[in-house]
This record gives sequence, structure tokens and C-alpha cells, in this order.
Amino acid sequence: MNLIVIDFTISSEDEIKKICDKFNFDYKIISKDKKKFKLKKIFIDTITKKLIAYTTKKDPLLILYTDAIGDVFLNLPIFQLDEPKIESSLPIKLDVDSILEKIHKYGMNSLSKEERNFMDEESKK
Repeated sequence: MNLIVIDFTISSEDEIKKICDKFNFDYKIISKDKKKFKLKKIFIDTITKKLIAYTTKKDPLLILYTDAIGDVFLNLPIFQLDEPKIESSLPIKLDVDSILEKIHKYGMNSLSKEERNFMDEESKK
């Protein structure tokens, strides 16, 4: 996805025509919609040629999204983050208080396998 933003408040009609020519947008439709809906900015996907979002002169800070926004998110690649691992050169203390303090500071994912096993055994007592 490649987005382009056309800001009608700073773009002349000639500039808008040039943008439309460059990206194969329909200038007549854009011009008509600009007037009809009193648009300030439009956000267009240059690949699909779909209007993704727009702002109006009435409320220029409110970005209104079109149904095409769903297509944008459906086509994004999926990334999976690995859980952070906190490694320490300090010796592991296998006592409940130290491990609970570590959990409080760094979360459950910071525990080593040995610490987890120790806590599992302690919880069974």
C-alpha cells in the first residue's frame, strides 16, 4: 500500500490535475467530491486507487475512514514479536521471595526453566 494525501487547502487545481495524471486518478470525480462534501484532505491508496480516508472543512482534525480501510489492514504482513528474554549473569536464587520479586520487576517470562520448576514444586507443598 502506498498512500498519497491531497490537501485541497494548499494545492492548486493545476497541481491536483498533475497528481491525478501521475497516479491515474479520475480528476472529475475528485473535483466533484471535493465540492460536494467540502473536503479538506483526501487519502488515496495509489495502488488500488481507493479512497481510504478524508477530512472536511467543517471538522479538519477529524479523519473519517471509508470501508476501504479494512482492505489496508487485511493486506498488511503479519509480524510476531518474540517474548523478551531477560538474561542475567547473576546466580539464580531458588527461594520464593527472590523469584516473586523477579516476577514483580520483570514478569513471568523472565523466569528460567529452573525457577519455574522450583515455583511449581513449591506451589504443590
